[in-house]
Amino acid sequence: MRLLVALPALLMLASSPCLADGRYTVGEMLPATPADEMAARQFKDQLGNALVERFTDPANQARCPVAMVDSSSTISEARGVEQQLQDQGYTDAEHAVEIQPLQWDNTIEGVVGRSTGDIDYVLEIVDHDGKIVAKLEGSMREGEWTDKIGEVADKMFGQICPRHSFRVAGGKADLQFDQPVCDITKPFTLNAKGKMAGIHMDLSPSGDSGGSFKIGGSAASLPWSGGGSYTLAQSDAGGSLTMNGNWTVKSPVGAFSNAGTIPATLTPLSACDAADEAAPPPPPKPAGKKGKKK
Repeated sequence: MRLLVALPALLMLASSPCLADGRYTVGEMLPATPADEMAARQFKDQLGNALVERFTDPANQARCPVAMVDSSSTISEARGVEQQLQDQGYTDAEHAVEIQPLQWDNTIEGVVGRSTGDIDYVLEIVDHDGKIVAKLEGSMREGEWTDKIGEVADKMFGQICPRHSFRVAGGKADLQFDQPVCDITKPFTLNAKGKMAGIHMDLSPSGDSGGSFKIGGSAASLPWSGGGSYTLAQSDAGGSLTMNGNWTVKSPVGAFSNAGTIPATLTPLSACDAADEAAPPPPPKPAGKKGKKK
């Protein structure tokens, strides 16, 4: 009797409409050899649980509204039992939960095996058309893999929902900057601080690995111009941004040019305020003149 009471609640969660932009399920984890069947089954169960934790984390939901769909045989059988109970009239029609087909957009599947004390895995995300849209492979010590499965889930979630918000800090000599960038995949501006406040670098992505930039603005009443290209290396844990180009400073006695590299580091942000991102730092206050002692 308890089973009949619990089933509708379980199925209500499983069949409720999903408002997420993408739905994922953990599919088959094939054993590399027949002897690896138990390891593959455990890997699938633990990876699924770890991914559910990441998908349902409020911070991750705000960053990337995706959802996990449980397509396991347990859920399928429970839904089948509930449908049978409804068909046979055992469920109150007024409060019955309509059993909708389980649907998902992408399947996480792979191969798991053992080799010389390690657990090796190759994971793929496959879309509805059978196209592989992401891949992850690695290994871990057999005695530690149940503790390390969370790291695999983090890497997988990072591929599903790449982080876009970072604190970007770096510079060259007096040209320094340190500010949040809410979406590094869209054009953004880095504003210099300190002595060089008033100088800005406008970056325009042309792909996942970089783009072009321009330097403009003035510092100490001297205008700057120039630009070049930049490269980007990022992951869920952070990364780097490197600008390579040339710039010119115009002064009353002539123009001075230079070329070089402007490096920066990326630190992940869990939240980002667009107002803080856009606001340039105030220029430094001029030093006050000391009066003569009488």
